[in-house]
Amino acid sequence: MNTPNEKITLDDLLLWKQELKKQIEDQQQKLIKSYHILTEPFNFNPEQSSLLKKLTTGFAIFDGFMIGFKIIRKIKNIFRRRM
Repeated sequence: MNTPNEKITLDDLLLWKQELKKQIEDQQQKLIKSYHILTEPFNFNPEQSSLLKKLTTGFAIFDGFMIGFKIIRKIKNIFRRRM
């Protein structure tokens, strides 16, 4: 950019600064768009969830809780028998 024959003026610096800011802004927009594309499957939209899906999720949570409770109870029983 800077050659021995050319002098850089303040106007040149201002233009260069504006161009760099625009490039940075464009890169930020691309990163934001890429982030949204990558995380899109994990976004939860309550308008699109149906009642059946909510019930299924509720039963899965309840079932997981009950299985965990049974496992903890069996582990306690194993330690009680040994003592």
